[in-house]
Amino acid sequence: MLSRSLRVALPALTVGFLASATASAQGDFCTTAVAVGPGTYTADGPATGFGASNLCFGAGASNADWYSYTPAGNGTWTVGSCLGGTDTRLSVYSGACGAQICMGSGDDVCPMTIGGAGFASEVAGLPAVAGTTYYIEWDDRWTTAGYNWYIEFFCADAPQSTFDVVPDCANGTYSVDVTVTTLGSATDVTINNTGGAPAITNVGIGTYSVGPFPLNTNMSYSVVNNQDPGCDSYSQTITNFPCPFVSCGPDQYTYCYDDNENTFFVYQSATAFPMAIIFNAGIMQTFGDEITIFDGDDDQAPVLYQGFGDQFGDLTGLISVSTNPQNILTLRITSNAFGSCATYGLTPMDYTVACLDCLNPAATYTVVPDCPHR
Repeated sequence: MLSRSLRVALPALTVGFLASATASAQGDFCTTAVAVGPGTYTADGPATGFGASNLCFGAGASNADWYSYTPAGNGTWTVGSCLGGTDTRLSVYSGACGAQICMGSGDDVCPMTIGGAGFASEVAGLPAVAGTTYYIEWDDRWTTAGYNWYIEFFCADAPQSTFDVVPDCANGTYSVDVTVTTLGSATDVTINNTGGAPAITNVGIGTYSVGPFPLNTNMSYSVVNNQDPGCDSYSQTITNFPCPFVSCGPDQYTYCYDDNENTFFVYQSATAFPMAIIFNAGIMQTFGDEITIFDGDDDQAPVLYQGFGDQFGDLTGLISVSTNPQNILTLRITSNAFGSCATYGLTPMDYTVACLDCLNPAATYTVVPDCPHR
């Protein structure tokens, strides 16, 4: 079984983040903002009202979705739309409507989808004062489409955890290994999840498998403090890393990358021999675009190559060979907002993926000088 070594320490959060809610009745203005608490939400998009304030960004928006949040305790909080599916722009304010102060803003902070372009928004580490109302504005600078978003509230005494995503590609599922690292003020905790898997109840420090969940679906989990209600911790949105293409080939691929790419392809040998990627052609823009080849099943594995080929961006002749026991290579393609293959007419990538179905001969040598005969 392949394991994605994605380990994220989760700070302590409080109040319910587990249940997914639908907040389609968001306000069009600050004065009609819909009150929400920590949780995950779905909005229908900032398409009406002409209520955008543009206070944080200065200009660019007409309509907005407005929400308000009043924390029950002191701490910090985060609001965002990472993996929410849409290009968003976010502003957060303190103060009363009409006298607001911009606390923070986010635009193009994190991916819209797993491996997707980084056009989603997040503002993290905002100070939270109990009983103080804060205002959240999602505007239409980039789109009026709907989006998913979340609020997280962090308290000091909540349990903390890390997680590993463990795909089971053969069965079309993945699980999440949750490691409870500290209990905080709890004596025991319960691990709930949004993916429909059974809860794991009344456990202590240790590692617990949550799932399984269908591949390429999102989930999140909570570590509930059973002794201190409201002082719980919650994960970010989680999904599996792409499953590998399993073959010995040779398989030839052509790919014309676009602007703002963050794309992954995973290849695994069908035998016990190493996997190789060989570039036959391809030109990359040399200012911000590159490929990275990882010696493993995800982007946490050692890097075999990172760059854009030669000084002119020519990838021709580049070769990488796996050294890991699973014989897997991960290819990541990243690009900036301009000058890609798709928008600039560059030569598409042409590469071959194949097993090295033989072992290279090895030899040693010793130089023996014959000075009299030169």
